[in-house]
Amino acid sequence: MKKRITGAITFLGGLGTILSMIYALLAGDLYNVENIFIASGLVILGVSAILYVYWTEFGGDQEISKVEKENKLLRSKIEQKKLKKKLAKD
Repeated sequence: MKKRITGAITFLGGLGTILSMIYALLAGDLYNVENIFIASGLVILGVSAILYVYWTEFGGDQEISKVEKENKLLRSKIEQKKLKKKLAKD
């Protein structure tokens, strides 16, 4: 549960950072060169946070997906053995 909350906070924080920088850009608050560099750094940070959460499925039930992958692997091995036995009989 803690991972889901942390993942949601990270994702929403990144999204909020991007939206606030877009708003500042459209409002014309970024006339200074320093502000443009700060804003671009914050946008990169926000995009990185969003992509990290999305790509790593941070906050998702990773243990369940591991078990499902193992079950799928075992099913394919069992099916492979059955096919080998069937081919050996023919």
